[in-house]
Amino acid sequence: MALADWFSPPKPATVIIIRNVLGEEIDRVPARDLYNLDLRGKQWMHADLSGMSLFGANLEGANLFGARLHRTDFQKASLRGAELAFSYAAGASFRGADLRECSLYRAEIGLSRRHSSADFTDALVNEASDIPEIKVFDERRL
Repeated sequence: MALADWFSPPKPATVIIIRNVLGEEIDRVPARDLYNLDLRGKQWMHADLSGMSLFGANLEGANLFGARLHRTDFQKASLRGAELAFSYAAGASFRGADLRECSLYRAEIGLSRRHSSADFTDALVNEASDIPEIKVFDERRL
């Protein structure tokens, strides 16, 4: 370590600012990215997470009611018991995600022709999962 490093100003901590759809700050996450983070129980109603990667993140019990999740990557994430009702999730990837007891009630997942569809390939669901146009009566992978 050089002598100049001892007297230089400290580098700012890396932080991700979570904003709602109006651009207002609703949370700060002290991390470089959201990959594999423990985000259980976060209250991010109406958050704009469009285009973000939450690959492998633990979002059990998180509240993303009305969130904008366009092209958000939830691959291999745990969304068990999460609330995503009324969210916009067209083009989002839920590949291999745990969606047991997850509610996407009235969520826009891109079933119409004008939106790209959300990807639920290999997602784990059960009878308590509420996903538009998908109903299962046991626990299984899609």
